[in-house]
Amino acid sequence: MTTRLQTPDSRIVWPPRYAPASALAGVSTDVCLALPAVSAVRDGYDVYAVIDASGTFSQHALMASMFRMSQAGVVIANATMLVSELFADWSSRYAEPIGKILGARVPGFGFVAAGFNHRPAKVAPDTCSQETQARLKEMTA
Repeated sequence: MTTRLQTPDSRIVWPPRYAPASALAGVSTDVCLALPAVSAVRDGYDVYAVIDASGTFSQHALMASMFRMSQAGVVIANATMLVSELFADWSSRYAEPIGKILGARVPGFGFVAAGFNHRPAKVAPDTCSQETQARLKEMTA
C-alpha cells in the first residue's frame, strides 16, 4: 500500500531551509500534523509538533500520533515549551511582552515572568483572588 506522501510526484515540497527547525500544527494531529511532520524529518528538517495547537478526534489518535512522530524523530512540544525554548534565557527584548501574554493565559506563569527581571509581578486586580492579591502584596513588600 502506498500513501500519497510516498509517491514522488505528490510529496510535500518544503521551502529552502531558512531556519534550523520548523514548528508544525494541524487540524487533526493524526493526519494533518503527523504525516507532514514525519515527511519533513525524512527530508532532513528538525521538526517540532505543537500538540496543543493541533486538534484530534480521540485520545487514542493523539497518543498514537505522538508515538509515531516521536519514533520518526519529531520533537513533541506544546506552545509554551516552544516559546520558552526560542527565548532560551529570556533576556531578549521580547521576553517581557511574551511573558505578559503567557501570564494572562497560563496559570501561575505571571509569577515566573515576574522573576525574569527580579521585580514584582504586575497582576491586574480582576485576574486573581483577593487571597492571591494579599500574598502578592506580602511578597513584594
